[in-house]
Amino acid sequence: MNEKLKKVIVFGCLVLLTGYLTMTFVIRGKQVMVPNIKGLMLLNARQVCGSKGLYLEERAKVFDENLPEGSVTAQEPLPGEYVKKGRRIFVTVSSGLKMINVPDLKDQNMRQARILLSQSGLKLGELAARVYSGDAPAGSVLAQNPPPNLAVKRGAGVDVLVSLGERELYYVMPNLAGVPLPTVRKALYAAKLLTVKISYSQDPAFGKDCVISQNPLPGEEIKKGAVVSLIVNGKTEANRFRQAVLKFVVPRGGLLEKRVRVSVLDNDGLTDIYNEIMRSGSTLERSLKLNGEAVVRIYINNELNREEKYD
Repeated sequence: MNEKLKKVIVFGCLVLLTGYLTMTFVIRGKQVMVPNIKGLMLLNARQVCGSKGLYLEERAKVFDENLPEGSVTAQEPLPGEYVKKGRRIFVTVSSGLKMINVPDLKDQNMRQARILLSQSGLKLGELAARVYSGDAPAGSVLAQNPPPNLAVKRGAGVDVLVSLGERELYYVMPNLAGVPLPTVRKALYAAKLLTVKISYSQDPAFGKDCVISQNPLPGEEIKKGAVVSLIVNGKTEANRFRQAVLKFVVPRGGLLEKRVRVSVLDNDGLTDIYNEIMRSGSTLERSLKLNGEAVVRIYINNELNREEKYD
Protein backbone atom coordinates (compact mmCIF):
# COMPACT_ATOMS: atom_id res chain seq x y z
CA MET A 1 0.00 0.00 0.00
CA ASN A 2 1.51 3.34 -1.06
CA GLU A 3 1.91 6.30 1.20
CA LYS A 4 -0.84 8.32 -0.47
CA LEU A 5 -3.50 5.63 0.14
CA LYS A 6 -2.54 5.37 3.80
CA LYS A 7 -3.04 9.09 4.25
CA VAL A 8 -6.47 8.90 2.64
CA ILE A 9 -7.58 6.07 5.01
CA VAL A 10 -6.30 7.83 8.12
CA PHE A 11 -8.02 11.04 7.06
CA GLY A 12 -11.29 9.19 6.49
CA CYS A 13 -11.17 7.58 9.94
CA LEU A 14 -10.55 10.94 11.55
CA VAL A 15 -13.54 12.42 9.76
CA LEU A 16 -15.81 9.55 10.91
CA LEU A 17 -14.61 9.75 14.50
CA THR A 18 -15.03 13.49 14.57
CA GLY A 19 -18.57 13.16 13.21
CA TYR A 20 -19.50 10.51 15.79
CA LEU A 21 -18.15 12.58 18.68
CA THR A 22 -19.90 15.66 17.38
CA MET A 23 -23.26 13.87 17.09
CA THR A 24 -22.87 12.33 20.53
CA PHE A 25 -22.06 15.69 22.04
CA VAL A 26 -25.06 17.30 20.37
CA ILE A 27 -27.41 14.54 21.49
CA ARG A 28 -26.04 14.27 25.03
CA GLY A 29 -26.12 18.03 25.29
CA LYS A 30 -29.94 17.79 25.26
CA GLN A 31 -30.09 14.89 27.79
CA VAL A 32 -29.38 14.47 31.50
CA MET A 33 -28.37 11.48 33.58
CA VAL A 34 -31.10 10.13 35.88
CA PRO A 35 -29.98 10.60 39.51
CA ASN A 36 -30.26 7.88 42.15
CA ILE A 37 -33.09 8.98 44.42
CA LYS A 38 -33.89 5.64 46.10
CA GLY A 39 -34.01 6.04 49.89
CA LEU A 40 -34.55 9.83 49.72
CA MET A 41 -37.64 11.38 51.26
CA LEU A 42 -40.16 12.39 48.61
CA LEU A 43 -39.54 16.14 49.01
CA ASN A 44 -35.76 15.74 48.73
CA ALA A 45 -36.12 13.42 45.74
CA ARG A 46 -38.35 15.99 44.01
CA GLN A 47 -35.73 18.70 44.60
CA VAL A 48 -32.92 16.53 43.18
CA CYS A 49 -34.93 15.74 40.06
CA GLY A 50 -35.92 19.40 39.65
CA SER A 51 -32.26 20.45 39.69
CA LYS A 52 -31.73 18.16 36.66
CA GLY A 53 -34.74 19.51 34.81
CA LEU A 54 -36.76 16.38 35.54
CA TYR A 55 -40.20 15.98 37.05
CA LEU A 56 -41.02 13.45 39.78
CA GLU A 57 -44.35 11.65 39.75
CA GLU A 58 -45.58 9.27 42.45
CA ARG A 59 -46.86 6.02 40.92
CA ALA A 60 -47.68 3.78 43.92
CA LYS A 61 -47.23 3.17 47.64
CA VAL A 62 -46.06 -0.08 49.22
CA PHE A 63 -45.30 -1.32 52.73
CA ASP A 64 -41.56 -1.52 53.24
CA GLU A 65 -39.90 -2.71 56.47
CA ASN A 66 -36.48 -1.33 55.42
CA LEU A 67 -37.32 2.24 54.41
CA PRO A 68 -39.19 4.88 56.44
CA GLU A 69 -42.63 6.09 55.46
CA GLY A 70 -42.51 8.74 52.69
CA SER A 71 -39.19 7.66 51.16
CA VAL A 72 -38.58 6.41 47.60
CA THR A 73 -38.35 2.62 47.31
CA ALA A 74 -38.07 2.32 43.50
CA GLN A 75 -37.75 4.54 40.43
CA GLU A 76 -38.22 4.37 36.68
CA PRO A 77 -36.06 5.11 34.66
CA LEU A 78 -33.21 3.61 36.63
CA PRO A 79 -30.24 5.67 37.90
CA GLY A 80 -27.50 6.32 35.30
CA GLU A 81 -29.79 6.30 32.26
CA TYR A 82 -29.83 9.32 29.94
CA VAL A 83 -33.18 10.98 29.33
CA LYS A 84 -34.36 14.24 27.83
CA LYS A 85 -34.90 17.21 30.10
CA GLY A 86 -38.52 17.55 31.17
CA ARG A 87 -38.90 13.75 31.43
CA ARG A 88 -41.04 12.34 34.28
CA ILE A 89 -39.35 10.07 36.81
CA PHE A 90 -41.93 7.63 38.23
CA VAL A 91 -41.39 6.54 41.81
CA THR A 92 -42.85 4.07 44.33
CA VAL A 93 -43.08 5.47 47.85
CA SER A 94 -42.79 3.55 51.13
CA SER A 95 -45.76 3.40 53.50
CA GLY A 96 -43.47 2.14 56.25
CA LEU A 97 -44.19 -0.95 58.28
CA LYS A 98 -47.58 -2.59 57.83
CA MET A 99 -49.76 -1.99 60.87
CA ILE A 100 -51.55 -4.95 62.48
CA ASN A 101 -54.68 -4.93 64.64
CA VAL A 102 -53.96 -6.76 67.90
CA PRO A 103 -56.27 -9.80 68.33
CA ASP A 104 -58.33 -10.33 71.48
CA LEU A 105 -56.50 -12.93 73.60
CA LYS A 106 -58.76 -12.81 76.67
CA ASP A 107 -59.91 -16.26 77.84
CA GLN A 108 -57.59 -18.02 75.37
CA ASN A 109 -55.05 -20.52 76.68
CA MET A 110 -51.37 -19.88 75.99
CA ARG A 111 -51.22 -22.22 72.99
CA GLN A 112 -54.22 -20.53 71.35
CA ALA A 113 -52.79 -17.09 72.14
CA ARG A 114 -49.49 -17.92 70.43
CA ILE A 115 -51.32 -19.24 67.34
CA LEU A 116 -53.55 -16.16 67.08
CA LEU A 117 -50.56 -13.82 67.39
CA SER A 118 -48.52 -15.78 64.85
CA GLN A 119 -51.40 -15.71 62.36
CA SER A 120 -51.58 -11.91 62.80
CA GLY A 121 -47.85 -11.38 62.28
CA LEU A 122 -47.24 -10.61 65.96
CA LYS A 123 -45.50 -12.48 68.77
CA LEU A 124 -46.01 -13.22 72.43
CA GLY A 125 -44.20 -10.68 74.57
CA GLU A 126 -43.50 -10.86 78.26
CA LEU A 127 -45.50 -12.97 80.68
CA ALA A 128 -46.44 -10.03 82.87
CA ALA A 129 -47.58 -12.16 85.82
CA ARG A 130 -49.58 -15.17 86.92
CA VAL A 131 -52.38 -14.50 89.38
CA TYR A 132 -55.12 -16.55 91.01
CA SER A 133 -58.57 -16.07 89.53
CA GLY A 134 -61.85 -17.76 90.30
CA ASP A 135 -63.33 -16.53 87.01
CA ALA A 136 -60.83 -18.03 84.57
CA PRO A 137 -59.26 -21.49 84.30
CA ALA A 138 -55.54 -21.95 84.88
CA GLY A 139 -53.40 -21.01 81.89
CA SER A 140 -55.94 -18.66 80.28
CA VAL A 141 -55.24 -15.02 79.45
CA LEU A 142 -56.81 -12.49 81.83
CA ALA A 143 -55.48 -9.27 80.27
CA GLN A 144 -53.09 -8.07 77.58
CA ASN A 145 -50.98 -5.09 76.54
CA PRO A 146 -51.40 -3.63 73.92
CA PRO A 147 -55.21 -4.00 74.16
CA PRO A 148 -57.31 -5.68 71.43
CA ASN A 149 -57.83 -3.89 68.07
CA LEU A 150 -54.99 -1.41 68.63
CA ALA A 151 -52.88 -0.98 65.46
CA VAL A 152 -49.22 -1.92 66.02
CA LYS A 153 -46.23 -2.65 63.80
CA ARG A 154 -45.79 -6.15 62.38
CA GLY A 155 -43.61 -8.27 64.64
CA ALA A 156 -44.54 -6.37 67.80
CA GLY A 157 -44.87 -8.28 71.07
CA VAL A 158 -48.05 -8.57 73.14
CA ASP A 159 -47.62 -8.97 76.92
CA VAL A 160 -50.17 -11.08 78.80
CA LEU A 161 -51.46 -11.64 82.33
CA VAL A 162 -52.22 -15.33 82.89
CA SER A 163 -54.57 -17.03 85.35
CA LEU A 164 -53.35 -19.58 87.89
CA GLY A 165 -56.93 -20.71 88.28
CA GLU A 166 -58.81 -20.63 91.54
CA ARG A 167 -56.70 -20.76 94.67
CA GLU A 168 -56.90 -24.20 96.23
CA LEU A 169 -59.03 -24.33 99.35
CA TYR A 170 -58.95 -27.17 101.86
CA TYR A 171 -61.76 -28.50 104.04
CA VAL A 172 -62.10 -31.00 106.83
CA MET A 173 -64.51 -33.73 105.72
CA PRO A 174 -67.62 -33.67 107.93
CA ASN A 175 -69.40 -36.75 109.24
CA LEU A 176 -72.29 -37.32 106.84
CA ALA A 177 -73.63 -40.52 108.42
CA GLY A 178 -77.37 -40.26 108.97
CA VAL A 179 -77.73 -37.06 106.95
CA PRO A 180 -80.44 -37.17 104.24
CA LEU A 181 -79.04 -37.35 100.71
CA PRO A 182 -80.68 -34.10 99.45
CA THR A 183 -79.07 -32.17 102.30
CA VAL A 184 -75.67 -33.76 101.59
CA ARG A 185 -75.89 -32.93 97.88
CA LYS A 186 -76.59 -29.26 98.55
CA ALA A 187 -73.69 -29.02 100.99
CA LEU A 188 -71.29 -30.79 98.62
CA TYR A 189 -72.31 -28.68 95.64
CA ALA A 190 -71.94 -25.49 97.68
CA ALA A 191 -68.34 -26.48 98.47
CA LYS A 192 -67.82 -27.76 94.88
CA LEU A 193 -67.15 -31.26 96.24
CA LEU A 194 -68.91 -33.36 93.63
CA THR A 195 -70.18 -36.84 94.44
CA VAL A 196 -68.66 -39.24 91.96
CA LYS A 197 -70.72 -42.33 92.82
CA ILE A 198 -73.71 -43.15 94.96
CA SER A 199 -74.52 -46.74 95.77
CA TYR A 200 -77.41 -48.09 97.80
CA SER A 201 -77.59 -50.57 100.64
CA GLN A 202 -80.25 -51.36 103.19
CA ASP A 203 -79.53 -50.70 106.86
CA PRO A 204 -82.40 -50.42 109.40
CA ALA A 205 -80.20 -48.29 111.65
CA PHE A 206 -80.51 -45.37 109.24
CA GLY A 207 -83.45 -43.48 107.86
CA LYS A 208 -84.53 -43.77 104.24
CA ASP A 209 -82.18 -42.03 101.75
CA CYS A 210 -79.71 -41.22 104.54
CA VAL A 211 -75.94 -41.67 104.24
CA ILE A 212 -74.60 -44.91 105.71
CA SER A 213 -70.89 -44.42 104.97
CA GLN A 214 -68.60 -42.14 103.02
CA ASN A 215 -65.20 -41.78 101.40
CA PRO A 216 -63.16 -39.69 102.30
CA LEU A 217 -63.77 -40.49 105.95
CA PRO A 218 -64.87 -37.88 108.51
CA GLY A 219 -61.99 -35.68 109.69
CA GLU A 220 -59.87 -36.16 106.56
CA GLU A 221 -58.50 -33.02 104.91
CA ILE A 222 -59.73 -32.58 101.34
CA LYS A 223 -59.28 -29.82 98.80
CA LYS A 224 -61.89 -28.00 96.81
CA GLY A 225 -62.96 -30.05 93.81
CA ALA A 226 -62.32 -33.38 95.49
CA VAL A 227 -64.55 -36.38 94.76
CA VAL A 228 -66.83 -37.90 97.39
CA SER A 229 -68.38 -41.38 97.29
CA LEU A 230 -71.43 -42.24 99.36
CA ILE A 231 -73.41 -45.34 100.35
CA VAL A 232 -77.06 -44.44 100.93
CA ASN A 233 -79.78 -46.37 102.72
CA GLY A 234 -82.34 -47.55 100.19
CA LYS A 235 -83.17 -50.16 97.59
CA THR A 236 -81.06 -50.33 94.46
CA GLU A 237 -84.14 -49.88 92.28
CA ALA A 238 -84.60 -46.53 93.98
CA ASN A 239 -82.05 -45.23 91.44
CA ARG A 240 -84.16 -43.31 88.98
CA PHE A 241 -83.14 -42.88 85.36
CA ARG A 242 -84.34 -39.96 83.33
CA GLN A 243 -83.81 -38.48 79.89
CA ALA A 244 -82.44 -35.01 79.19
CA VAL A 245 -81.32 -33.17 76.06
CA LEU A 246 -78.02 -31.32 75.88
CA LYS A 247 -77.74 -28.56 73.28
CA PHE A 248 -74.49 -26.65 73.02
CA VAL A 249 -73.15 -24.17 70.44
CA VAL A 250 -69.35 -24.19 70.10
CA PRO A 251 -68.23 -20.59 70.79
CA ARG A 252 -66.71 -18.57 67.98
CA GLY A 253 -63.38 -16.82 68.21
CA GLY A 254 -59.90 -18.23 68.51
CA LEU A 255 -59.16 -21.40 66.58
CA LEU A 256 -61.50 -22.49 63.79
CA GLU A 257 -61.65 -26.05 65.15
CA LYS A 258 -61.85 -26.94 68.84
CA ARG A 259 -61.94 -30.10 70.90
CA VAL A 260 -65.24 -30.47 72.73
CA ARG A 261 -65.51 -32.90 75.66
CA VAL A 262 -68.69 -33.59 77.65
CA SER A 263 -68.61 -35.41 80.99
CA VAL A 264 -71.55 -36.62 83.11
CA LEU A 265 -71.35 -37.08 86.86
CA ASP A 266 -74.33 -38.94 88.32
CA ASN A 267 -75.02 -41.95 90.53
CA ASP A 268 -73.15 -44.15 88.07
CA GLY A 269 -69.96 -42.16 88.46
CA LEU A 270 -67.99 -39.85 86.17
CA THR A 271 -68.17 -40.65 82.44
CA ASP A 272 -67.08 -38.87 79.26
CA ILE A 273 -69.95 -39.14 76.79
CA TYR A 274 -68.44 -37.03 73.98
CA ASN A 275 -64.90 -36.10 72.94
CA GLU A 276 -64.53 -34.85 69.37
CA ILE A 277 -63.16 -32.00 67.25
CA MET A 278 -65.86 -29.49 66.23
CA ARG A 279 -65.91 -26.30 64.17
CA SER A 280 -66.58 -22.95 65.85
CA GLY A 281 -70.25 -22.03 65.62
CA SER A 282 -71.46 -25.60 65.10
CA THR A 283 -74.10 -27.16 67.39
CA LEU A 284 -73.81 -30.29 69.53
CA GLU A 285 -77.13 -31.92 70.46
CA ARG A 286 -77.29 -35.19 72.41
CA SER A 287 -79.77 -37.17 74.45
CA LEU A 288 -78.63 -37.92 78.01
CA LYS A 289 -79.64 -40.83 80.23
CA LEU A 290 -79.01 -39.70 83.78
CA ASN A 291 -79.05 -41.74 86.97
CA GLY A 292 -80.31 -39.53 89.80
CA GLU A 293 -79.02 -36.03 90.29
CA ALA A 294 -76.34 -35.18 87.75
CA VAL A 295 -73.80 -32.59 86.75
CA VAL A 296 -72.88 -32.18 83.08
CA ARG A 297 -69.66 -30.39 82.27
CA ILE A 298 -68.58 -29.14 78.84
CA TYR A 299 -64.88 -28.56 78.13
CA ILE A 300 -63.37 -26.63 75.23
CA ASN A 301 -59.78 -27.64 74.55
CA ASN A 302 -59.71 -29.28 78.00
CA GLU A 303 -60.86 -26.11 79.76
CA LEU A 304 -64.24 -25.95 81.51
CA ASN A 305 -66.67 -23.85 79.46
CA ARG A 306 -70.08 -24.67 80.97
CA GLU A 307 -71.62 -26.67 83.81
CA GLU A 308 -75.25 -27.76 84.06
CA LYS A 309 -76.94 -29.39 87.04
CA TYR A 310 -79.90 -31.76 86.81
CA ASP A 311 -81.56 -32.03 90.23
